[in-house]
Amino acid sequence: MLRHHPPESDSPQPSARQVFVTGLRLKPRDRVVLARRLLASVERDPVADEEDAFDAMLLRRFEELRSGIVKGHTAEESLAIVRRGMRRKR
Repeated sequence: MLRHHPPESDSPQPSARQVFVTGLRLKPRDRVVLARRLLASVERDPVADEEDAFDAMLLRRFEELRSGIVKGHTAEESLAIVRRGMRRKR
């Protein structure tokens, strides 16, 4: 079983080749666990990135409304704008 050991601050880091060669000596199950952990340490979560971007956009728009930079519409005004747009497409 792999155990987490924080890197020693005063010891030199092994090269990728050294880690690979050492990793090949592990049992297959441990190699899979190590590979997944290494991959997860560099992969980005696209869903989380999209959610973060959406949250940032919502906050930006809210601040624009609150500060008066942009003017909001009532529900009735919004529906009227959509209806006008739909009529133009026909």
